[in-house]
Amino acid sequence: MSLIHEALKKAQDKEKALPGSGLASFQEQVEPPKSGLNMRTIVLGSVLLLAVGFFVYTKFLSGDKDASKAPTPAPAIAPQAIGEKDAGRLKKNAIDAYTADDLDSAWASLSTASNLDPKDPEIWNNMGLVARKRGDLLRARQCYEKALEIKPDYPEALNNIAVLSLQGGDVAKAQGYLEKAVKLSPAYPEGNFHLAMVYEQKGEKSKAVEYYKRFLEVSGNLPSNMVDQVRDHVMGLEK
Repeated sequence: MSLIHEALKKAQDKEKALPGSGLASFQEQVEPPKSGLNMRTIVLGSVLLLAVGFFVYTKFLSGDKDASKAPTPAPAIAPQAIGEKDAGRLKKNAIDAYTADDLDSAWASLSTASNLDPKDPEIWNNMGLVARKRGDLLRARQCYEKALEIKPDYPEALNNIAVLSLQGGDVAKAQGYLEKAVKLSPAYPEGNFHLAMVYEQKGEKSKAVEYYKRFLEVSGNLPSNMVDQVRDHVMGLEK
């Protein structure tokens, strides 16, 4: 399970305990791609585009907005602490930090974890998510590429790098990543949603509806208001 899913779960649990908090703080605005995509689809994309994918559910209003600023150095760690167990602990720390909107600490924990367990693709994928939240899209892409170098059949990383391609206006490349992601994991909600967006952007309405409906079938524990927005959108496309 990737950091986005952990963060979303934490947000949902918190929402149950504290009315008025939780998921509402986990929605992220995304710069729409330069395309003919209609405004309603862009709104839907803003709800689900991660950065996901954490997701994709956080509206980042503070922190490092300078993409050229170097990340906070990872904290020193004692030699005897090195091991996969410690990398796992650091990954959990990163989730907690991300949930608290402390992106510098999340990056530091993941950066240290990547030194302890450099072959863990989830660490690199999550570093990409943090980098994207911090506005460093180049670093985010490098992290996703590293995750895919280690594990080419990693649906979450394929989805997340596709999101960057969409933001950059490279629809064809995004489509390639997403088609591979949903082939590997047909029940992956974000992959189906973003592939539907791609088809809608290309004017292939029937294919867009197909993948929106697939998303609705596998939406699982995603917030009901988000699912309802997609369902309404599909009804509009079918008219």
